[in-house]
Amino acid sequence: MGLERIDSILEIRESITVYNFSCDRVQAYVANGFVVHNCAYRSEGYPSNELFTVRDESGATTNHNPNRMLPFEKVKEIVHDCAEMGVRAILLTGGGEPTVYPHFREVCQLITDHGIDIGLNTNGLLLDHERCSLLPFVKWIRVSIDSGSKEDYATTRNVAPEQFERVLKNIRQFADTPGRTAVLGTGFVVTRENHGLLAAGVRQFKEAGADNVRITVNLQTGGSKYYEGLLDEIRYQRVCARDHGTKSFKVFDNFEARFGELDEGHPSYSDCGYMHFTTYIGGDQSVYVCCVNAYSERGSIGSLKDQSFKTLWESHAKQEMFSGFDAKGCLHCQFNDRNKAIQRLVQGPTGHDNFV
Repeated sequence: MGLERIDSILEIRESITVYNFSCDRVQAYVANGFVVHNCAYRSEGYPSNELFTVRDESGATTNHNPNRMLPFEKVKEIVHDCAEMGVRAILLTGGGEPTVYPHFREVCQLITDHGIDIGLNTNGLLLDHERCSLLPFVKWIRVSIDSGSKEDYATTRNVAPEQFERVLKNIRQFADTPGRTAVLGTGFVVTRENHGLLAAGVRQFKEAGADNVRITVNLQTGGSKYYEGLLDEIRYQRVCARDHGTKSFKVFDNFEARFGELDEGHPSYSDCGYMHFTTYIGGDQSVYVCCVNAYSERGSIGSLKDQSFKTLWESHAKQEMFSGFDAKGCLHCQFNDRNKAIQRLVQGPTGHDNFV
């Protein structure tokens, strides 16, 4: 197949079915009438990539970003089960971008009607004027930007540079929505490529009207060695970023704590209390113990294709899986603090509890 010239690029602002194709650099486009929106953030080596990609018989990856979405009827069933089971909150998140789901607004309405709180993780590209109407549904939104310039944004996300300004514009629009009660946060994952732009990015998020920014590490397979030779510059950038904090703009610098987890590596404990309270349902209709172990054999609890979420969660198979799960086998855990707090509660009182 030879190369053909692109005649035009068209932006469509409505909820329609999308398809995934591979294309160099551009990840959102129209080809022969098909609307394409690819997720560019999956890469080899991550546990959560094991079952996310499609592989051939030899094990070679044939598709980094398969088109997987929960059927709307299954979503209705899950939300109904969650309400019946006493679930208090649902986070709409990746892999992939949740706002491209064709029934996204209906899902938000459905969850709210069942009395369940909503959080949203998004890349912010589709948070246009129309989606400002979603604000009454959500308690908080976090826009993952992870860049301080349009050039860096384009390189790391494999998109057009103009999309960086589009995200900032959407943040401004959301921030200025009359009667807004939802907390509007932003995210900056520090990488080897973007670390020098941390303070610049935080400044721009603040100027766009965000309520906060969360700074954290890149959870990758190299551990703390990933940041070798960069820590002095990152420390300086973090100080400059925190200087942008005010009463109306909070800077949550989680880098130090999360870096310690990278340095620690595998958890030192076997019992994971966190997975008893929070779980992850993937677009493949499988349930996983957490987002870190999503789309992996290790984290798979079971499939919802032939059973309800409530049935699976109360099943003997799920109980057996939980009983045999050893947290020490996890590459790292971003929920260490929560797991250790749960352990202290489960272990009961000690002789020092009355001393603060």
